[in-house]
Amino acid sequence: MLAKINSSNSPATPGQRPGCFAIGGLALLGVILIMVVLVVAGSVYESTARAQELAQVSAPGRLVDVGGHKLHIVCAGEKTAGQPTVLLEAGAGGWSIHWFDLQNQLAQFTRVCAYDRAGFGWSEAGPLPRDGNRIVNELDALLRNAGESGPFVLVGASRGGQYIRLYREAHPELVVGMVLVDAEPEEFRTQSAYGKNVATQNLPVFSALGTLSRIGVLRLLGGDPASAPEIPCVPTLVKRLPAQEHAAYLAVEGQPKCFDAFLNEEAATEERQRQVRQTRALGDLPLVVLTRGINVAAAAGASPEQAAESERVWQVLQRELAELSTRGVLVQATTSGHDIASDQPALVLEAVRSMLE
Repeated sequence: MLAKINSSNSPATPGQRPGCFAIGGLALLGVILIMVVLVVAGSVYESTARAQELAQVSAPGRLVDVGGHKLHIVCAGEKTAGQPTVLLEAGAGGWSIHWFDLQNQLAQFTRVCAYDRAGFGWSEAGPLPRDGNRIVNELDALLRNAGESGPFVLVGASRGGQYIRLYREAHPELVVGMVLVDAEPEEFRTQSAYGKNVATQNLPVFSALGTLSRIGVLRLLGGDPASAPEIPCVPTLVKRLPAQEHAAYLAVEGQPKCFDAFLNEEAATEERQRQVRQTRALGDLPLVVLTRGINVAAAAGASPEQAAESERVWQVLQRELAELSTRGVLVQATTSGHDIASDQPALVLEAVRSMLE
């Protein structure tokens, strides 16, 4: 007699067995859900921690409306009759606090203002694109609405040199002197392969940092200044700040909006350079061009060939900047790298003072 076969114990047909794709899909969905939860939790963690830090500090200057968003400006010193006000324009990624020491020294003998471009420091983010003309228009509105009247002596470091040249082009009647502090020439990236490569490499780096900052990863890894005050990327001049200003820097720097502001200005580089190329010569305007004495490309690890090529192009273009005015003077800061205001501030002070006498 044949035994009765129990069909319930027979192997499942392929249509009855959960497929590999189904299992894999569930696993992928689980991973995605976990990632979403982590991103949300990280974002809440970052925003909460940042809010707590910002609540403990305050802007040293004023937030002034420039047409839909507010920029921060801080001024010090007395303005005497007939004497110009000094305006400090920071370089790429910089803001007013980077001028802290120099501004205090200048304030001992003149009126001096520093400000934060849109998105940097204490300032709110501004509309796009962040090209030179937009930034100059916002600066003009800021000065007018803040009640800071000209004439002005303009001091621009690095990229800030391009912005003050554009401001002078738009308002020549308000500018009585300029100091370019190792200012970036508009042709440097086109003539120097190293300069172009470094600028290109900055984009993915700062984009990644902005994303990591938003979800709290940068803070957890110690790459956020507020969580790691002694990290190497904190500029030397910032490490020398008094306790109150140092705390403010740590709270403000590293916000996602700061990374966005850097990327937005960088995205407008070609347009900004085109705008600067269209500016006119400076005539007999008093002009001091301070240029570095230390090869920063070599210090940054470039090959000897790259470093030599980069520095040769930089110094040739610095001489051309000095030739923009018949009264242009080129001064080499022999013991300085790119940050002359920190390495040899006396040279900047002397240049400004010469335009006030």
